[in-house]
Amino acid sequence: MAESPSIRTQNLRKVLYSKYNPVDDRGGNTPKAELLLKGLHRIEIDDVYRDLGGLRDWKHIAIPIFPMRFLKFSAVLDEQRQFNHYRLRTLKSDFYSRTAYFPLEKYRHYCVKHEKDCLKAGVNRHHWTNPLAEEHFGPSQIPGDLGLSGSSGWKMQAFLDFLQDVYAFQKKERLLRLSVWDEVMVEKQLVRINELLLHPDKRNAEILLQYLERRVFGLYA
Repeated sequence: MAESPSIRTQNLRKVLYSKYNPVDDRGGNTPKAELLLKGLHRIEIDDVYRDLGGLRDWKHIAIPIFPMRFLKFSAVLDEQRQFNHYRLRTLKSDFYSRTAYFPLEKYRHYCVKHEKDCLKAGVNRHHWTNPLAEEHFGPSQIPGDLGLSGSSGWKMQAFLDFLQDVYAFQKKERLLRLSVWDEVMVEKQLVRINELLLHPDKRNAEILLQYLERRVFGLYA
């Protein structure tokens, strides 16, 4: 069963829908990773999967659909539990050298700086480990222990995020990745969009929309 969107994602969706026309793709099939079995992509995915400790064949893994789709782009909000050293491993793939609009250096920085925040947000049972994650990456340590085998759930999340990026690139779909750690200037102070999304009053919604408009424009600059 798919995980319900967080309150942050729900609030982000409301702000984006106020400006951009969504694409209604309900009922569409969830893509499988086997769609990515083409040349260099396959080699790069193999490398990332094995580097994370993958044990089986990744081609039958379902790629998470983008929670917000519009006519010219899709959007994903990455939250605290998605920034850790496993995601950093995926971000070192040569694949990202070809993605001009991916915020690569920011994301690498977030993975290093905010892993402790990831621990606070990502140690519940479902996020730390689950049957699908263990099938592909083996058993996890006890929640919070990143030694030895660490967290199979975190590895799976990192791999799924990577598959999303490759899928968007292959389909020539502009993917706007937003992070709760991104910052926007508000009255001469930097404010994380996490705070704006948690308190989406009219003023914060307007600030967010202006920020999002710049980011969307950057997808095509």
